[in-house]
Amino acid sequence: MLRVKGLVALERRVREQLRSGMLPDELARAERAVTGAVAHIDAALARHRLPPGALSAPTRKAYGFLKALDFANLPLPQAAPVRKLSGISNVTATAQWAAAALAELGAAPGPGQERQAAIVARIGRAVNAVERICADHAAPPSVLRAPTRRAYGWLKFLTGPANLERHLDAIRRALAIAEGLTVQPTSPVVVEFSPTAALWRRTQRGGVTRVQMAEGLIAASDGVLEAVLRAALTREAARDRRVYLGFTETEAYREVLLELDLAAEVDADQPQGGAHDLRELFASVNAAYFGGALSTPRLTWSSRLTSRRLGYFEPQRDRVVVSRTLDAEGVPPLVVEYVLYHELLHRELGAKWSGTRLRSHTAEFRREERKFARRQEAEEWMRGRQRARER
Repeated sequence: MLRVKGLVALERRVREQLRSGMLPDELARAERAVTGAVAHIDAALARHRLPPGALSAPTRKAYGFLKALDFANLPLPQAAPVRKLSGISNVTATAQWAAAALAELGAAPGPGQERQAAIVARIGRAVNAVERICADHAAPPSVLRAPTRRAYGWLKFLTGPANLERHLDAIRRALAIAEGLTVQPTSPVVVEFSPTAALWRRTQRGGVTRVQMAEGLIAASDGVLEAVLRAALTREAARDRRVYLGFTETEAYREVLLELDLAAEVDADQPQGGAHDLRELFASVNAAYFGGALSTPRLTWSSRLTSRRLGYFEPQRDRVVVSRTLDAEGVPPLVVEYVLYHELLHRELGAKWSGTRLRSHTAEFRREERKFARRQEAEEWMRGRQRARER
């Protein structure tokens, strides 16, 4: 029985990369590694005059999977994010500092004009530094790595005086609400708003309870902020969860997220792919299944290649994202239309509460999904594609 050290590990690594998506340089490295490993196995089998069946079972399975990969037919993102532009550093650290500094400013009893001016100046220097480096590389901020891009976009957003005032006002309102809650932690409460991915997070350190909220919540009413703070400072109740999650589906919340996107120049969606145009396919699905009544959401191909997640709907941004893996000549338009239809159903039906959980794939959703005329054909094509990848 012939074994090859490291081949199974390579197979697992490549499978994981295909599931999570690969940027062009990652794809190139993976192709070189796979090509070299397969050539090594082929040479070893030829040298010993052995069939592939002589390989040990795990090695044979890994060899078959890697040999069947067709890198030439994997589409590349048209505008892949750059890993890191040389010279950009400490942007996320500056954002963390700014969140803490603004929280302190919002809690201060006096006007604090000098302190505010100093904070604004430091934020401005960080924003200008990023933009200068992007200009030197002839690259827009949208190509920055995700954490840097989020931090830059948020700092840029705060350079607008009206946005800064909304931010500070939300801190003041939240602190007043926290003081009025009947059950409070024994430690002092600090409230921060920042570009955090989580809607809210509570941490406790050094005798201080810190509640961090997503920047979109600066547009929330006092009632929504109270629901978040009660959940963060006491025990979360289902009614509070419904209140603040419901707010994330409002236009007010979406507008802040859109402003943050625009600040980082990431609003440039890419509906036109190399093989398929999402705008044309949306028009077809809209006419066939929604009577042409749907407003056009933001439509874009994903920046990464993905293996399992073929699409998703972002309700906060009113955006449908389709995996760029499907933007290939060999992919029938029918399949892309089915993925679009699935995500548009999420947009139209929304999520429903079941106890304390929000569920998207409800019985109503499944009934509507089955109305897609060629659903079985589309699903069979996707299953065949997945089986081919797993062999």
